[in-house]
Amino acid sequence: FIEKNQQNEYVLKEKYNENYLLQPHCIQILGVFLLLEIDGEADSIRSNHLAEVLIGQGKSWTLALLAGFFSLSNYQVTVACYSDYLSQRDEKDFKYYLAPFKFTNYVKYRTLS
Repeated sequence: FIEKNQQNEYVLKEKYNENYLLQPHCIQILGVFLLLEIDGEADSIRSNHLAEVLIGQGKSWTLALLAGFFSLSNYQVTVACYSDYLSQRDEKDFKYYLAPFKFTNYVKYRTLS
C-alpha cells in the first residue's frame, strides 16, 4: 500500500491488484501513521495515543491495519467492540482480506460485556 517516492516521502502506491487487496482511504493511513507517530524521526512507538475516526471514515479498517502492524511485531492483539454483530462482521471480513499476511493467529476480535 505504501512506498517511498523520489523525494524519500511515504506515499500510497498508485498501482495495486484490485482482485487481491483493497485500497485504503487516506484518512485510514493517516490515522495509523498518527497513532504510531510514523514521521521518520521517532525510533520507537510512543504509548497512550487516542484517535477519533468519524462515521464512515473506516474505524474497522484502521483498527485492522493497526492490529496487523502489531501482530507483525509479534504482539498478540485483541480488537474489542461493544457490538457482537460488529465484532463478528469484522473478524469474518478481515480474515479474508488479511489472511495472506498471516495476521489471523495473532489478532482476535472480542465483544465487551
